[in-house]
Amino acid sequence: MASDPVSEPESKDTAVRDARLLVQVAMGLLLLLTLGFHFRLGMGLHHSLFVSLLLAALPLLTLAQLPFVVGLDIERLRAYAGSAATILVLASIALVLGAIGPGAETMGLGAVSPAVLGRSTGLLLLTAGGLVGGFHLATRWSGVSESRLLLELIPRTRPEKRAFAGLALAAGVGEEIVYRGYLQAVLTVALGGPWIAAAAASASFGLLHAYQGPVGIVRTGALGFLFAAAVVLTGSLWAAMLVHAVVDLVGGLWLGPSLVHRRGGSEGSDAT
Repeated sequence: MASDPVSEPESKDTAVRDARLLVQVAMGLLLLLTLGFHFRLGMGLHHSLFVSLLLAALPLLTLAQLPFVVGLDIERLRAYAGSAATILVLASIALVLGAIGPGAETMGLGAVSPAVLGRSTGLLLLTAGGLVGGFHLATRWSGVSESRLLLELIPRTRPEKRAFAGLALAAGVGEEIVYRGYLQAVLTVALGGPWIAAAAASASFGLLHAYQGPVGIVRTGALGFLFAAAVVLTGSLWAAMLVHAVVDLVGGLWLGPSLVHRRGGSEGSDAT
């Protein structure tokens, strides 16, 4: 059946209106939360603005751009480079603001003994592996499909796989510094406890990965809370950074390609 020539422009107009609304809401929340954190909770203005950006504005802006990305031919190398650059910029800001306060130790970046790091990393790796494996099996058995955009972003060629590996390392280090190091530390003081801070930061982290679809939001939020719990219990960010990078590498270079192959999307997987 031929598509209605009138419906496509109408659908595009609706997507544009929805995106504009989300951008307006994001900017409104950015302003309101910044003022609230600053004047009601006594948070410094620089912290208030960055925390509000991470908690509300960035996730909503991510949602706003999704309708314009889905269905496009993704240039994966460019997408990886852009994502890595964004993560590293946010991590740099978090480190600078964190140096002003709450400080590197509070952010979990203090020294840790190799023995403690090895034990905590091993335990966290087993737990994260079980969580990711559980989601993988649950979606496979239930027939729930992964996001089409997520599948498009899985690397196929060897250059893409090398670039993705770099992105995974950047995400493992950078996202942990931003969300489990800086954001969680600042919110712990502002909200009065580490667990509510962990929950808020993890919810924002999950929504930031909306391109992965509903399953991906829940999976990423759950992983974020697992990493946050590890930071709360150990006081260190190092294990979370290591395991986060490993999870991304396994997801992008092993589990992801298996999903693509099952859906007939393995073209060019061994190209150079």
